[in-house]
Amino acid sequence: KNTSEITALGQSMIDKDKMNSDQNIDQAKIEQAKEAAKNGDVQAMLALSAFYYQSNEKEESKKWLEMAANKGNNDAIRNMAVISKEMGNEKEYLKWSQKYAVNTNDKNMLAAIGGTYMNQKNYSEAKKWFERAYDAGEKRVDINIAQISANQKNMSDALKWYKRVVARGETKANIYIGYIYLEQNKNSEARSYLIKGYNAGAKEAAMAIVETYRRQKDMDGMKKWYGIAAANGNKDAKKALA
Repeated sequence: KNTSEITALGQSMIDKDKMNSDQNIDQAKIEQAKEAAKNGDVQAMLALSAFYYQSNEKEESKKWLEMAANKGNNDAIRNMAVISKEMGNEKEYLKWSQKYAVNTNDKNMLAAIGGTYMNQKNYSEAKKWFERAYDAGEKRVDINIAQISANQKNMSDALKWYKRVVARGETKANIYIGYIYLEQNKNSEARSYLIKGYNAGAKEAAMAIVETYRRQKDMDGMKKWYGIAAANGNKDAKKALA
């Protein structure tokens, strides 16, 4: 839980000077906070939640936190997502994290929601949240959006997003653009991107480059790239070269 004034307020309920009392807990402060919370004091709700969280009473912490969250307090909403995740309740985590993300446009939370849906293989929902995260400034999710588009066979969208990945500096991703063009039988375009990807370190692209030459019946090109693939340890390339 983030250290904040609220956590400090929760901590202050544990009175270090009253060493003779049970666990040094100031019951009077707790009762006072509970009374204030029941009367709608959001700060008191948060303080109680922080206190019970520090005491490792997560259910009790969650009870007061939810009260503050239902009053629309964004810190409480965010912490409801955190505590739900800690307790292994993914459904609750998604409910509260989405509420927080919509309220605040928090790019990290938006991306995390996308990741959760991606793990659930709910790709349409994942893509929606990744796009929101991208628009909020989390540019690194472009690769996730590209992959989902490719999986959904939306190749024009996949190309658009893979090109953004490359423009962001992830030049190895050129191979994915190359593979899409290869699939579309656009061999010269495919080769251009595959070679860029290969030069950026994606050595696995060598055999796909061979394929672009094979389709165009260019024996010299095939031989050159079989040689390169063989030098990288590809056994099929060694056989083909022989």
